[in-house]
Parts: sequence; C-alpha cells; structure tokens
Amino acid sequence: MRFLSSRLVRRAFVALASLVVLLLLVVWIVGTVVLPSGPPDVEDSQLHAMSAAFGGDPAVSPERYEEWELTSFYLLMRDGVEIAVDLWLPGPLEDGVTLPAVVFPTRYWRRWETRFVSWGDRPWSMDRLLLSRGYAVIKTDARGSGASFGSRPYPWSPDEVSDYEEVVDWVITQPWSDGNVGVQGTSYGGTAAEFIAGLNHPAVRAAAVEFSLYDVYRDIAFPGGVLNEWFVSRWGMFNAALDAGTVPEVIGLLGKALVRGPAPVEYRWTPGGLAPLPDDGRPALQKAIAQHAANVNIEDAARRVAFRDQIAGPAGVSTDDFSPHAFHERAGPTDTAIISIAGWYDGAYARAALERFRQVPGADTCIVGAWNHGGRKGVDPFEPRNAEATPSRAVQRLAVLRFFDYHLKGQGTEPPKGLSYEIMGAGAWQHSATWPPAGSTMQAYHLWAGNRLVPQPDESLDGFDSFTPDLTHGSGPNARWRTQLGQDDVFYTGLTDAPGLLSFSSEPLETPMRIAGDPQLRLFVAADREDFAVYVYLEAVDPEGQRHYVTEGSLRAVCRGDGATPAFTSDAASSVIPGEVMEMTVPLLPVAMQIPAGYRLRLSLAGADSDYFARHPAQGPVTLTVHRSQMRPSALVLPLVAPHKMAHE
Repeated sequence: MRFLSSRLVRRAFVALASLVVLLLLVVWIVGTVVLPSGPPDVEDSQLHAMSAAFGGDPAVSPERYEEWELTSFYLLMRDGVEIAVDLWLPGPLEDGVTLPAVVFPTRYWRRWETRFVSWGDRPWSMDRLLLSRGYAVIKTDARGSGASFGSRPYPWSPDEVSDYEEVVDWVITQPWSDGNVGVQGTSYGGTAAEFIAGLNHPAVRAAAVEFSLYDVYRDIAFPGGVLNEWFVSRWGMFNAALDAGTVPEVIGLLGKALVRGPAPVEYRWTPGGLAPLPDDGRPALQKAIAQHAANVNIEDAARRVAFRDQIAGPAGVSTDDFSPHAFHERAGPTDTAIISIAGWYDGAYARAALERFRQVPGADTCIVGAWNHGGRKGVDPFEPRNAEATPSRAVQRLAVLRFFDYHLKGQGTEPPKGLSYEIMGAGAWQHSATWPPAGSTMQAYHLWAGNRLVPQPDESLDGFDSFTPDLTHGSGPNARWRTQLGQDDVFYTGLTDAPGLLSFSSEPLETPMRIAGDPQLRLFVAADREDFAVYVYLEAVDPEGQRHYVTEGSLRAVCRGDGATPAFTSDAASSVIPGEVMEMTVPLLPVAMQIPAGYRLRLSLAGADSDYFARHPAQGPVTLTVHRSQMRPSALVLPLVAPHKMAHE
C-alpha cells in the first residue's frame, strides 16, 4: 500500500511537471507571436487600407534596421528626483548618423520584468516599427510610478510634466539625436503626450495622442456631472497595485505568474557617462517603490468633489488643474503638430478627440473609427461582436508613422489635415474639415403621446408622462465605460428591457438616416426630489425588434446651467425645487451612423446607471414627470446629413 501511494505521488508529480513545461511552451509560443523581436511586416494592403480610410499617400518610410539595443538608466531631475528611462537605439549606427526620437511617457510601467520568458526585454509593436525605420525610442516611468522615484499628488502634475520636458532636453543633447522629437501615447500616456505638446518645446515637432481624454471632468471623472464610480474606483486600485510594484488582479493568474513587476534600472546617467547600479538596480527599485507609498488615493480625492472647480482635499487641486483643455488655455498656442486617434465607443474619448480637433489649433489631424479603447476591436453595432478593428491596429500605427515621417524627418507628402471618421452601419469612411460635417442639419423628434417620437407633434395631444426610474438599472458589463480598463469589446444587450424606464419610438424610417454630429435631448421635467440625474439611450430597432445601440448621454439636474447649456462649476449649480418644471439639455455623445430604412428610433430615459455611475438621489426613490407640449417641447435633436452630402470634403 505504501509502495502504491509512492508510485501515485511520483506519477502525479511527473504529470504536474509535464503540465508546467507544456504551459511554459505554450506561453513561449504565444509570446513569440504576440511580442516578436524583429521588425514588423508592413504589407501593401495595409498601406492601401490606411490611404483608403484616412486619405493621403499609401507610403511610409522604408525599413532601415533589423536590430536595436536597450539601455536603461536613471536621469536626475531639477529637484533631485530620479526618473527611470529606457533608451532604444537601432543599429548598428554608423559614425555621424543622427536620428529623430519618439518619447513615450507612461505611468503603467515603461517595461515589465518577466519570469521564465524574455517578453519584458522586447520592444512593443509601435516601438519596433519606429526603430526599424530609423527612430530612437525613449520610454519613461512617470515620477511616483514604475521604477521612478518620487510620489504622485495627482495625475499629470506640473512636476511630472516638467520631468518630460527635461527628458526632451536630454534627448536633443545626445550625439545620436538630430534635434527632432515626437511624443506618443495611448490613454494616460496619450494625455501626457498632449501636455508635452502644449509646452511648445522647440524640439517637439509632432505628437500622437491616442484614445485619451481632453477634459478630465467631462470625459472620464464626471460625465454629465455624475461621478464615474466604477472607473475611478478600479483605476485607483489598478494604479495602487502598480505603484506598489505588484501585478494588478485584472492581469489574471497567468500574468501574475509571469510578470515579476516593473523592470529595474541598470545604470545612473552622470556627466561622465553611465554608472552601473549595484545588484542590477534592485535595491534602487525597492527604494523607488517605497516612495510611491505617498501617492494620493485618486478615488478618495474624487469623492470629495462634485464640480470641476472644487478642490479635492488630498490632491489640493481641482480637475481643471490637471486637464489638457485648461492647460492649453493657460499655455496658449503650440507649434507642435498633433494627430488624435479615437474610437466612437471608447467611453467619452471620441468627444475628447473631436473637442481637441475643434479647439486646439495644432490638433488639425483627427481620426475616429468604430473602435474600442486602444483600437483593437471593432464596435460597429451592425457588425458581429468581438470583431477585429477595421482598419486594424497595425494600420492605425502606420498612420502615426506616416505623420512622424513628415513632421520629424521631412519625408513623404503631408498627411491630410482635417477629420477622418467612420460611419457605423455603412462601413464607410468620410473626410471633413469640420465637426459636425458641413451640410448637417438639426432635426427634432418630439417626445409625444403614446410613447411616440414624432417630427411634427399634434397640438391636441399636449401632456406629460410620469415614471419612477429603477435606480438599480445599469447599462451592462460590456458598455462603453468598461473598455477603458480592460480594452474589451463594446456592446449592449437588453439595455432598455428593464422596468422603470420611459421609452419613445418613431415610425419606421422611410429612407436611410445618417447621423453625424452631437445629438442632444431637450427635456422639460419636474421631480419630487431635490437631486436626480437623467440617462438617455438612443437605439435603432430593426423590423424584427432587434436593437442596435447608437449613443447615450447623461446629466445631473444641478448641472443643467441655463437649461440650454449645461454648466459644471459650483457657482453655476442650479438647485432643484420639487414639483417645479425645469428645462435641461442633455448632451449625447457624438456619433456617426447610418440607420437603414425600415428601422425605428427608440429613445429611453433612465434615472441611473448603477453599473458605473454614482446614484442621485443617494437614497430613496424619485419620480420624474416629463412634459411634452407646444410650450414645453421635449425633443430629441439629431444632426442629420443627407447621404449625397457625405462625400469627401
């Protein structure tokens, strides 16, 4: 019996060891595919896809290098804080050869240290594309994150932005630098790149700002004046794990097993050259991580404010103090050329890109596709779920490379200025000098009796509709607000099937409808409480009853401003008097979509999105009364463009 038990134990051990070896082999194979080490292939079909969607020539700079070298070091800032820097140089470089550089700022670890596999030492896809074309690549951990020293009072602080400026100053003094610098980033890094562009540093000639916010308050923290609880809480926990040098739970068990933490730094930059750090930089890494304990808890700070001008106690600033839109206003015009890339259903970041395009003079190249956060998934609701992005993420990168080629190298023709945007439901790309596109007109669909949406209301049917919203209603686990952390697909199921919603539907469309712009809901409403919020969902319903999400919007009543234009400052807050009818205009997020003939429009009003946003009122129910009459014309207002006017402008 004892012999049998020993044999079973040995067999179990062998089986487990074999499984581990097999798993590592699979991981290695997948890693080789996901994170290859050589230059990326650029196909003619990709170049033509770039040109077809975004305009311009189907060309980028030729491949020049197949190898590159990494050097990691600490760079001393003006206040004594050391910032972790990775320098990737293509090679071998001949004597006298100089290169433009692209700086990637991040607070999500500039590089991983991995176990069992060498993924952490490989450059990412965009890095390899740039390196193979003759660019230097510089990656930095923001102060208070990764392997950098210091602490973080709030995102994109003046000290953090000044650090990036000093990194640029260092770059242009190097013997391999030709003095031309670009900056690039996605999400947090995209916002950091925009701050660098706003500095108007003479060496920073171009910036690629991808899938990132423009107005901190409206785009991510408080859309519609309501705290984005889900994101703020989970982003805070995600960052706390990273700043402690640990792998966040969202990475999963396999990721936690393979990733040790942020990569340590091997050298310290000194006037006399690189000085090796003891023990491969691990003691320095631990000292840096210890300083991160002083980082401010962003969720705690966010919960202390309600308006964009209020000071969050722990941070000591308002959201506008670290928002790109306000930074541009303070800093003035920049000579840095900016390309913005965004996805229609990436939270509110399509609005961010379009506002940047409209307001920042140098940000006159903008691309918005039917993409999720990061641009890897296609989110057109008329297409299958979990589809790959079209054009692919690889093609999007080529558009950025072409932009850098022109602005940093002076190669090729200038990429088209203006807006390139995808019309969901049509699979077509359009080009415009403005947003909304020229020729768009605003069409009102009135909320009317019998839960109808009508272009021309019948005066004899003036009235109102009262309902008690279900304050547990949510938009589901795949809504646009979740993709910003997990880069998931975006789709809505059963969005307006729940009780406690008020819905209105149009007659079937006689001809296809093209929406391109910023819809809004003009609402005349009364409430029996002093605080509430309205959530608006627009869908297209096919003849069989299947619903296709179009867009959404939200607004807290105290942020209704003058009724026509919302206001989000404390001095503009408008109190709610129970029983009194008020006007509020709810902005819906921008969209471009073609809805087929025979479909109906469906507009639904809710009082909560409990899956993501804070509840108003915090306790108890609220009853809303929506008025619809000639005197109080509640209406959905859509920006429409005739199909024949949607040609390239």
